[in-house]
Amino acid sequence: MNQKPVKEGDSGTETEETDVLFSILSRERRRYALYCLKQYRNPLTLADLADEVARIEHDEQNLAQIPGSAVKSIYMDLYHSHVPKMDDAGVVEYSQSDDTVRLKYEFTDLDLEEFA
Repeated sequence: MNQKPVKEGDSGTETEETDVLFSILSRERRRYALYCLKQYRNPLTLADLADEVARIEHDEQNLAQIPGSAVKSIYMDLYHSHVPKMDDAGVVEYSQSDDTVRLKYEFTDLDLEEFA
């Protein structure tokens, strides 16, 4: 499926690529993950990404205030669902050997902070 995000000036598949991007942004957890990756500007381990998403979802500054089972559930959801979908779309790159996620797509016209 390896879809590419929409790029200005693309012809023919622009609507399809826009649909893929909207699909990626349609889930709150994916928007939070993208926000975290953009904020840190470096690859994050999947565990660290899950921690950061958990902090946003639970509106907590201190990770210790969030039940470990909730963080684990977020990790599993990112691992099995959200990260592969974003990787297939070309928005992020997941390295299974390093267990890191890196933002590949530059969201210059979209303020992800509005979603977090």
